[in-house]
Amino acid sequence: QALTTDVVSSASPVDHMRVDWVDLTGWATEGAESHYAEYTLSGSDLVRDYDGTTQIVARRISNIAFSRVDNFITVAISSTLRNTTTTLSYFVTPRTDGALQ
Repeated sequence: QALTTDVVSSASPVDHMRVDWVDLTGWATEGAESHYAEYTLSGSDLVRDYDGTTQIVARRISNIAFSRVDNFITVAISSTLRNTTTTLSYFVTPRTDGALQ
């Protein structure tokens, strides 16, 4: 389950991210399945495109920044409501059976 991303390690943060992976589930009767997820900011909506299906996953987002150091991805999300901005940071790692490439 190798995982690839367009976020470059140790580069400046970016406002979008795409990850691609190949998944072979235990119940699959045929080979592996390729998947992708892409996150972009559209106005103040955070939109996820998962294998061609788009969905708003967050609203009132004023800024988003994806960055990466080796196998760790940081997602900093800012939301503004009534002139107050709150920023939360999330740290993401791939599953133990995969590594970022």
